[in-house]
Amino acid sequence: MALINKIREKSGWAIGIIAISLGLFMVGSDLIGPNSQIFGDGQRVGKIAGEKIELQDFQSELQQAQYQYAASTGQNPTEEQMAGLRDQVWNNLVFRYAYQKEFDKLGLTVSDDELEDMVQGDHIDENLKQAPIFQDPATKQFDKNRVIMYLKQLNSDSIPPQQLGQWTLFEDQLRKSRLQNKYVNLLKNSAYVTKAEAKREYTAQTAKATAKFVYVPFFSIPDSAVKVTDDQLRAYLNDHKEQYKGEVRRSIQYVTFSIMPSAKDSADLLTEIKELAKGLASAQNDSAFAVANTDIPFPSNYRTIGELPDQLQGEIATFIEGGMYGPYREGDTYSIYKL
Repeated sequence: MALINKIREKSGWAIGIIAISLGLFMVGSDLIGPNSQIFGDGQRVGKIAGEKIELQDFQSELQQAQYQYAASTGQNPTEEQMAGLRDQVWNNLVFRYAYQKEFDKLGLTVSDDELEDMVQGDHIDENLKQAPIFQDPATKQFDKNRVIMYLKQLNSDSIPPQQLGQWTLFEDQLRKSRLQNKYVNLLKNSAYVTKAEAKREYTAQTAKATAKFVYVPFFSIPDSAVKVTDDQLRAYLNDHKEQYKGEVRRSIQYVTFSIMPSAKDSADLLTEIKELAKGLASAQNDSAFAVANTDIPFPSNYRTIGELPDQLQGEIATFIEGGMYGPYREGDTYSIYKL
């Protein structure tokens, strides 16, 4: 109860910290994006919970995020992906300088046993359950034994270092997520509604009143019974000038240009697709490669043979593990498949 009382005493300030953190998250892309004026004007990115974030420190964190991305996907991030990495780095700084201080004051931690319980115990994280690699191919249901087998493989010498690094980052995110959930739950428990407030709200929702009124529709009065003079009309218009101002209008002339691809455009695109096929064939993590390079949502779920495109079904007799098929044109889309 002492901890709850402490939260209640600081609840207004704590909620303010959360609001500031969320605000920084929402403007993060503008603050630290490629068009940011801050980068060009000084050496400070911003301030979080009173801590000044220097440009050099931010860039160091960003370079580390770029390295981890390249190690996990086998390719450098595009400019669009860099925007996401900048947001990620900024959010990590918000967690470190705004949230972590409050966690330390309250003594909030996530123990190793708790983390193990979130990965392979009785309270497994929902994100882990949704990962196809940990689901039974036949039932599409989460299988904890697959997680245990995967963790055993991580301890073997045959596992690439970047794969172990990815799992370490995942566990780090699990700790952060659990800490934030604990903090939010404490804030929820610190809120208190008095009996007077509850009674007032109940009364406002359930109170009833009896009223009598007379309804006289305007169309029931004939126009001939009403005489409006010019002076009355003029007085009304003078009192409502703002409602009758004319809208500003413009006349424009314009031309349109077709954006249909030329034959060369189509040929260049097909060449690019074939290069992507080579990258997919050699990628160590083909799912990550597909997610990073596709223009449409990547279908991570299993599909039956009947759900495959007709062109791919025609290649079933040649299917081999690791085989590449395509590119096939499906409407306005080129698709590459790897078994």
